Amino acid sequence: MSGYFSTAVRRGLVAAAVTAVSGYGVLQTMWNLGTWNGGMAGHPDSRAGTVGDAVLLPTLAAVLVAGNSAMAAHARSHEREGGEISPLRLSLPIAVVAGSIGLAVQYAWWVDPHATPQWGRPTPRHFSVAGWWHAAFFVAACAAFAGQYASLLVRLRIAIRAGDEPFVTRASRRACSAGIWAFTSFVALVLQDSAPTVGRGSAIATIATAAATLAATGAAGTALVWAAGPARSQHLPRPLTVGLVGAVGLAAACHRWPP
Repeated sequence: MSGYFSTAVRRGLVAAAVTAVSGYGVLQTMWNLGTWNGGMAGHPDSRAGTVGDAVLLPTLAAVLVAGNSAMAAHARSHEREGGEISPLRLSLPIAVVAGSIGLAVQYAWWVDPHATPQWGRPTPRHFSVAGWWHAAFFVAACAAFAGQYASLLVRLRIAIRAGDEPFVTRASRRACSAGIWAFTSFVALVLQDSAPTVGRGSAIATIATAAATLAATGAAGTALVWAAGPARSQHLPRPLTVGLVGAVGLAAACHRWPP
């Protein structure tokens, strides 16, 4: 089991690094090297684009990929034995749906004639190079995170039905808290970024998407309880509380942004 755990940790760290570099790293490099109109909002002005892309999304990626990796071999053996649903059969369509929603959000930003100009979208129906990169990263992230979460739920259900106890370990509780904290914090930062322009079309689209994401979080939590089962669900309140309290604290700390 120690070998599975160390491999899972390594894969989680790789996923975190790839997420941080492809999101925050690339966009911050573009901001530092490019010449941008000083009158428009830039990369440092975005809570979600800085704290979110540099810290929260990599944390979430690490938790999901490490969790999937830790239970993958165990789940595959029981899929063959017990006829359980394959994680791919559920995660792939969910990833496609989530990616499509992400694409719709980016289209709303691109097409809206009233959105506040910013460095990634200086004029309506025009993305800068940074804007196109961000759009591609956003869509890919929506698909990847949703697919990974769906796969993790299926593997969790298989592991528990097979008699495993992933929720009773301290590492699992901490990982669950970290995932909840990262996800809810990111949603909170998106809401904070959008609030000043709430009357504009693309900001409304973003807030609506964030609200839908919060609703999806409730559905995801219900699915997690279903996967864990009634007996193991008693371990969920503590990581849920820790994660949400941490998210509220981070949102409060980022209220006056940029620093």
